Amino acid sequence: VDDPVLIEASIRNWGSKPVSNVTVNFLVDDQAVASEMVSLQPNSQQQVQFACSFKAVGRHLFSVKLERSEGIADQLPTDDSTSGVINVHSPIQILIVDSASSNRDDSAGRFLQLALSPMSSETSFKVQLSQRMPPDEELKRCDVLVLVGSPFDDNQAKKIATYVEQGGGLLLFAADGMDSGRIHRMWLDQAKMLPGKFLDRKSATAGQVIRIKKQNYQDSV
Repeated sequence: VDDPVLIEASIRNWGSKPVSNVTVNFLVDDQAVASEMVSLQPNSQQQVQFACSFKAVGRHLFSVKLERSEGIADQLPTDDSTSGVINVHSPIQILIVDSASSNRDDSAGRFLQLALSPMSSETSFKVQLSQRMPPDEELKRCDVLVLVGSPFDDNQAKKIATYVEQGGGLLLFAADGMDSGRIHRMWLDQAKMLPGKFLDRKSATAGQVIRIKKQNYQDSV
Protein backbone atom coordinates (compact mmCIF):
# COMPACT_ATOMS: atom_id res chain seq x y z
CA VAL A 1 0.00 0.00 0.00
CA ASP A 2 1.23 3.48 -1.00
CA ASP A 3 4.40 2.06 -2.55
CA PRO A 4 5.08 3.66 -5.96
CA VAL A 5 4.55 1.39 -8.96
CA LEU A 6 5.83 2.10 -12.47
CA ILE A 7 3.74 0.77 -15.37
CA GLU A 8 5.44 0.64 -18.78
CA ALA A 9 3.74 -0.01 -22.10
CA SER A 10 5.01 -0.27 -25.69
CA ILE A 11 3.03 1.62 -28.34
CA ARG A 12 3.70 0.42 -31.89
CA ASN A 13 2.69 1.70 -35.30
CA TRP A 14 2.37 -1.31 -37.56
CA GLY A 15 1.23 0.78 -40.52
CA SER A 16 3.09 2.25 -43.47
CA LYS A 17 2.22 5.86 -42.62
CA PRO A 18 3.27 8.05 -39.68
CA VAL A 19 0.73 8.89 -36.99
CA SER A 20 0.81 12.02 -34.85
CA ASN A 21 -0.64 13.09 -31.54
CA VAL A 22 -2.02 9.76 -30.41
CA THR A 23 -3.36 9.98 -26.85
CA VAL A 24 -2.37 7.16 -24.52
CA ASN A 25 -4.62 6.90 -21.46
CA PHE A 26 -3.76 5.13 -18.22
CA LEU A 27 -6.63 3.89 -16.04
CA VAL A 28 -6.78 2.24 -12.62
CA ASP A 29 -9.99 0.43 -11.69
CA ASP A 30 -11.63 2.02 -14.76
CA GLN A 31 -10.76 5.53 -13.54
CA ALA A 32 -8.54 7.79 -15.68
CA VAL A 33 -5.28 8.53 -13.89
CA ALA A 34 -2.94 10.02 -16.51
CA SER A 35 -2.41 10.43 -20.24
CA GLU A 36 0.43 11.07 -22.66
CA MET A 37 0.68 12.12 -26.31
CA VAL A 38 2.90 10.18 -28.73
CA SER A 39 3.80 10.34 -32.43
CA LEU A 40 5.10 7.33 -34.33
CA GLN A 41 6.89 6.77 -37.60
CA PRO A 42 5.89 3.78 -39.77
CA ASN A 43 6.76 0.42 -38.26
CA SER A 44 8.19 1.96 -35.09
CA GLN A 45 7.42 1.83 -31.38
CA GLN A 46 7.72 4.03 -28.32
CA GLN A 47 7.75 3.30 -24.60
CA VAL A 48 5.44 5.18 -22.25
CA GLN A 49 5.56 5.06 -18.46
CA PHE A 50 2.99 5.86 -15.81
CA ALA A 51 3.66 6.05 -12.07
CA CYS A 52 0.92 5.34 -9.54
CA SER A 53 0.30 4.13 -6.02
CA PHE A 54 -2.56 2.23 -4.44
CA LYS A 55 -4.38 3.21 -1.25
CA ALA A 56 -6.32 0.01 -0.66
CA VAL A 57 -5.29 -3.61 -0.18
CA GLY A 58 -6.55 -6.09 -2.78
CA ARG A 59 -6.52 -6.62 -6.53
CA HIS A 60 -6.57 -3.58 -8.80
CA LEU A 61 -7.15 -3.49 -12.56
CA PHE A 62 -4.93 -1.22 -14.64
CA SER A 63 -5.38 -0.46 -18.34
CA VAL A 64 -3.50 1.37 -21.07
CA LYS A 65 -5.74 2.53 -23.93
CA LEU A 66 -5.23 4.50 -27.13
CA GLU A 67 -7.62 7.14 -28.35
CA ARG A 68 -8.12 6.74 -32.10
CA SER A 69 -7.06 9.83 -34.01
CA GLU A 70 -9.50 11.33 -36.46
CA GLY A 71 -8.76 10.54 -40.09
CA ILE A 72 -6.63 7.50 -39.26
CA ALA A 73 -8.04 4.14 -40.32
CA ASP A 74 -7.47 1.34 -37.83
CA GLN A 75 -8.19 -2.13 -39.18
CA LEU A 76 -7.56 -3.80 -35.81
CA PRO A 77 -8.92 -1.62 -32.97
CA THR A 78 -8.90 -4.53 -30.51
CA ASP A 79 -5.12 -4.20 -30.05
CA ASP A 80 -5.42 -0.55 -28.96
CA SER A 81 -5.62 -1.47 -25.30
CA THR A 82 -4.08 -3.78 -22.76
CA SER A 83 -4.90 -4.57 -19.14
CA GLY A 84 -3.41 -6.27 -16.12
CA VAL A 85 -3.99 -6.89 -12.43
CA ILE A 86 -1.83 -5.82 -9.49
CA ASN A 87 -2.32 -7.52 -6.15
CA VAL A 88 -1.63 -4.95 -3.43
CA HIS A 89 -0.87 -6.29 0.04
CA SER A 90 -0.14 -4.82 3.43
CA PRO A 91 3.49 -4.73 4.68
CA ILE A 92 4.71 -8.21 5.60
CA GLN A 93 4.62 -8.60 9.39
CA ILE A 94 7.90 -10.12 10.62
CA LEU A 95 8.58 -10.96 14.26
CA ILE A 96 12.15 -11.77 15.31
CA VAL A 97 12.53 -13.56 18.65
CA ASP A 98 16.03 -13.38 20.11
CA SER A 99 16.53 -13.74 23.87
CA ALA A 100 19.99 -12.13 23.55
CA SER A 101 18.57 -8.88 22.19
CA SER A 102 17.82 -7.52 25.69
CA ASN A 103 21.36 -6.52 26.56
CA ARG A 104 23.24 -6.50 23.25
CA ASP A 105 22.97 -4.06 20.39
CA ASP A 106 25.14 -6.43 18.34
CA SER A 107 22.86 -9.45 18.76
CA ALA A 108 21.98 -11.54 15.72
CA GLY A 109 18.33 -10.51 15.99
CA ARG A 110 19.20 -6.82 16.07
CA PHE A 111 21.40 -7.13 12.97
CA LEU A 112 18.61 -8.96 11.13
CA GLN A 113 16.08 -6.30 12.13
CA LEU A 114 18.32 -3.56 10.71
CA ALA A 115 18.90 -5.52 7.49
CA LEU A 116 15.17 -5.98 6.87
CA SER A 117 14.12 -2.44 7.76
CA PRO A 118 16.91 0.06 7.00
CA MET A 119 16.01 3.60 8.03
CA SER A 120 17.28 5.07 4.75
CA SER A 121 14.84 3.31 2.42
CA GLU A 122 11.24 2.21 2.14
CA THR A 123 10.54 -1.50 2.51
CA SER A 124 7.54 -3.79 2.34
CA PHE A 125 8.37 -5.24 5.77
CA LYS A 126 7.22 -4.29 9.23
CA VAL A 127 9.79 -5.81 11.57
CA GLN A 128 9.56 -6.23 15.34
CA LEU A 129 12.22 -7.62 17.68
CA SER A 130 11.26 -9.41 20.89
CA GLN A 131 13.11 -11.22 23.69
CA ARG A 132 10.40 -13.85 24.16
CA MET A 133 7.75 -15.76 22.26
CA PRO A 134 4.56 -13.76 21.63
CA PRO A 135 1.07 -14.62 22.91
CA ASP A 136 -1.05 -16.78 20.63
CA GLU A 137 -3.10 -13.91 19.18
CA GLU A 138 0.00 -11.89 18.35
CA LEU A 139 1.61 -14.90 16.67
CA LYS A 140 -1.45 -15.32 14.44
CA ARG A 141 -0.99 -11.77 13.14
CA CYS A 142 2.60 -12.47 12.01
CA ASP A 143 3.36 -13.43 8.43
CA VAL A 144 6.87 -14.65 9.27
CA LEU A 145 8.35 -15.76 12.60
CA VAL A 146 12.14 -15.65 12.88
CA LEU A 147 13.72 -17.61 15.74
CA VAL A 148 17.31 -16.88 16.70
CA GLY A 149 18.58 -19.89 18.63
CA SER A 150 15.92 -21.77 20.65
CA PRO A 151 13.83 -19.15 22.51
CA PHE A 152 10.83 -21.44 23.11
CA ASP A 153 9.66 -24.31 25.30
CA ASP A 154 8.02 -27.58 24.19
CA ASN A 155 4.49 -26.20 24.48
CA GLN A 156 5.40 -23.17 22.37
CA ALA A 157 7.10 -25.47 19.85
CA LYS A 158 3.78 -27.25 19.29
CA LYS A 159 2.02 -23.91 18.76
CA ILE A 160 4.70 -22.87 16.27
CA ALA A 161 4.19 -26.12 14.36
CA THR A 162 0.46 -25.37 14.17
CA TYR A 163 1.24 -21.81 13.04
CA VAL A 164 3.36 -23.18 10.16
CA GLU A 165 0.73 -25.77 9.21
CA GLN A 166 -1.80 -22.92 8.91
CA GLY A 167 0.39 -21.01 6.47
CA GLY A 168 2.78 -19.02 8.66
CA GLY A 169 6.40 -18.58 7.63
CA LEU A 170 9.25 -19.77 9.86
CA LEU A 171 12.98 -18.99 9.67
CA LEU A 172 15.49 -20.59 12.03
CA PHE A 173 18.88 -19.01 12.70
CA ALA A 174 21.59 -20.96 14.49
CA ALA A 175 22.98 -19.07 17.49
CA ASP A 176 24.67 -19.60 20.83
CA GLY A 177 22.55 -21.82 23.04
CA MET A 178 20.61 -23.34 20.17
CA ASP A 179 19.25 -26.76 21.13
CA SER A 180 19.34 -28.53 17.77
CA GLY A 181 18.42 -31.84 19.36
CA ARG A 182 15.13 -30.46 20.67
CA ILE A 183 14.40 -28.79 17.32
CA HIS A 184 14.98 -32.08 15.53
CA ARG A 185 12.76 -33.96 17.96
CA MET A 186 9.89 -31.46 17.90
CA TRP A 187 9.85 -30.32 14.28
CA LEU A 188 11.59 -33.05 12.30
CA ASP A 189 10.73 -36.33 14.03
CA GLN A 190 7.26 -35.35 15.30
CA ALA A 191 5.86 -32.47 13.23
CA LYS A 192 7.73 -33.44 10.01
CA MET A 193 8.05 -29.78 8.98
CA LEU A 194 11.83 -29.40 8.63
CA PRO A 195 13.57 -30.33 5.36
CA GLY A 196 16.59 -31.79 7.19
CA LYS A 197 18.80 -31.72 10.25
CA PHE A 198 21.15 -29.01 11.42
CA LEU A 199 24.76 -30.13 11.10
CA ASP A 200 27.16 -30.10 14.03
CA ARG A 201 28.70 -26.73 14.86
CA LYS A 202 32.33 -26.23 13.94
CA SER A 203 34.87 -23.91 15.53
CA ALA A 204 37.81 -22.17 13.93
CA THR A 205 40.81 -20.22 15.13
CA ALA A 206 41.64 -16.74 13.86
CA GLY A 207 42.83 -16.90 10.27
CA GLN A 208 41.68 -20.47 9.74
CA VAL A 209 39.84 -21.11 6.47
CA ILE A 210 36.66 -23.19 6.61
CA ARG A 211 35.65 -24.98 3.42
CA ILE A 212 32.38 -26.75 2.66
CA LYS A 213 32.83 -30.21 1.23
CA LYS A 214 31.11 -30.99 -2.04
CA GLN A 215 27.55 -32.10 -1.43
CA ASN A 216 25.03 -34.09 -3.42
CA TYR A 217 23.30 -31.24 -5.25
CA GLN A 218 20.56 -33.58 -6.47
CA ASP A 219 19.30 -33.78 -2.88
CA SER A 220 16.26 -31.62 -2.21
CA VAL A 221 17.66 -30.46 1.15
